[in-house]
Amino acid sequence: MENNLTKMERIIKAYGKTVETIGLDMPTKYPAMAFPQSLLPFPKEEIIEALNFCIENTNQDKKMTENLKAVAYVLTLFVEDEEADKRNKPLLEHLKKHKKNE
Repeated sequence: MENNLTKMERIIKAYGKTVETIGLDMPTKYPAMAFPQSLLPFPKEEIIEALNFCIENTNQDKKMTENLKAVAYVLTLFVEDEEADKRNKPLLEHLKKHKKNE
C-alpha cells in the first residue's frame, strides 16, 4: 500500500506536468488564463491537500516553498470546463480575427 508521502509526491508530480503543459498551450488555447478543471489529474481538493502537505514539510527550503505556493495559485485558475470555454472563447476569436488581418 502506498504511504502518504509517496501519494503526495505522485499527486504533485502529475499536477506539475499538467501545469507545464498548460503553460505551453496558454497562448493558443487559454489566453484568458482560465483552465478546464477536467485537465487536472486529480480532484482539486486532493491537489490542495498534497500542496499544503508539501508546503508544511518543506519549511526549511524557502525557494521550494515559494514554488509550491506559486503552483497552488495556478490551481485557482482551473474552473468548470464551461466557464473556461466562456472566458477563453472571445479572446481566441479575437486572436484568430487579428491573425487573418495581418
